[in-house]
Amino acid sequence: MELLTPTFMFNRSNPQSKDPVKELEDTFQYLLHRTGPLAGLDILQFQGFINTKYADPSADYPDVQYQHIRFAFNDVEATRRVSEVTGFTDEVYKAVFGIPNSKAEIYMPLAVLQRPKSRGTIRLRNKDPLQPPVIDPRYLSHPDDVRVLVEGVRFALRMARSRALRRFEVLPSEERVPACAAQPAGSDEYWACAVRHLATTIYHPVGTCKMGPPSDAAAVVDPRLRVRGVLGLRVVDASVMPAIVTGNINAAVVMIGEKGADLVKEDWLHAGSD
Repeated sequence: MELLTPTFMFNRSNPQSKDPVKELEDTFQYLLHRTGPLAGLDILQFQGFINTKYADPSADYPDVQYQHIRFAFNDVEATRRVSEVTGFTDEVYKAVFGIPNSKAEIYMPLAVLQRPKSRGTIRLRNKDPLQPPVIDPRYLSHPDDVRVLVEGVRFALRMARSRALRRFEVLPSEERVPACAAQPAGSDEYWACAVRHLATTIYHPVGTCKMGPPSDAAAVVDPRLRVRGVLGLRVVDASVMPAIVTGNINAAVVMIGEKGADLVKEDWLHAGSD
């Protein structure tokens, strides 16, 4: 789960606006000389990980990841695009993006929940294999997931007050999520409400065909990635993960693919030699 809040504004007198001509010049500069803004690291490339007070002290992984996004002053096209992808209503869009971005450049450190405890379900709708399944993600159904994301917001607010960011006069937007307006501003109750209204899934769904022992009734595949009760069928992708890994899943999925290929070769090359 990724949380699209809080929104910070760069309080400076000469905000950077989106300039199509400059974007074209930057593109040619990069293509011709491999220099300029496109040759460097954009803010989107910066990642961070922290342990909140809810992190398991016996574990070797953090519980919140940060991604970052910045919008030029009054960049309606980009903010609208992000809002549409996340399914925000116009009312929420105005509070999170529209009003702050009409005043200044905005920056958002996006808290991403690691190792969520909430568990969803995916079931067959009926006996017709062409019918779409019934998916219930049950996002944030475990209260610990909400608590961790609230702590993620708290850290982002503290980070904005750091010496490194103070020189950019980064100020949190005073606009509030409309559905949470009854909660005291800045309180844990307000941020918990904001989490439930603004958090969204991001990129890496896993575990819909999880691996597990025969004693686990919810396990779909065995340790050799074979679907239980179905002859000749394996699942070799992120859906076999019993629990999501910390951070992005790319490396783990590559490993699953390599292992799956080895298992297929072990079974079928041996069978062919017989």
